Amino acid sequence: MLYNPHLRQLLTEIDNGRDGMNAVKVAMMEPLFVEFADECLRLVEPAEDALQDNLHELVFTNRQHRR
Repeated sequence: MLYNPHLRQLLTEIDNGRDGMNAVKVAMMEPLFVEFADECLRLVEPAEDALQDNLHELVFTNRQHRR
């Protein structure tokens, strides 16, 4: 996704803009940027189901090690 020149240009414009919030608002009108933002959020905030699965796996693994 980061190889896309259009997305790279959008990110550069946001980074260089005077008003970052306004630049993000404008970028959020671009489906490509929205897709990028969603992917970033998915990486830092996994879905609740994935979080529960990871917690269950951790508890299960810890129980196995106690035996």
